[in-house]
Amino acid sequence: MKFISEAGFELLIPTHDKRYKTGNAEMKITNTSNWSERHITYACGLGTFGLSKGIITKKGVSGRLGSILTDLDLPKDKRGYKDIYEYCTMCGLCIDRCPAHAISIEDRKNSSSCSNFLNKVMEKHNPRYGCGKCQVSVPCESEIPMM
Repeated sequence: MKFISEAGFELLIPTHDKRYKTGNAEMKITNTSNWSERHITYACGLGTFGLSKGIITKKGVSGRLGSILTDLDLPKDKRGYKDIYEYCTMCGLCIDRCPAHAISIEDRKNSSSCSNFLNKVMEKHNPRYGCGKCQVSVPCESEIPMM
């Protein structure tokens, strides 16, 4: 990142910016933000969504994403898909892996059910917060699954 600014280009890390917000105190919603790494990944042509609402990239669904915005002109990746769920085979294995029973073929992931489960995990294991079982031991864990 330092080389970008030293070369005279602007850059911004959305999650480190003072305008970045998570949750909505008025509505008592905690699992929201005004920036989505998953959606920017999709928009940039790097992956599509799965039933669990995770983004499936060439490296799979199991991982962390981050973004940097810059005015540096970079070569574009060619988008290899046309549909928002194209890399998901709808095999349903993430449904079986979800301890919150928050995923279904019909409705995909119910974020409220997932969040309620995670809140119970945090009560018991504070400060640890998370699960990710829907992203491991599934065909899309580390690659785009074969269709």
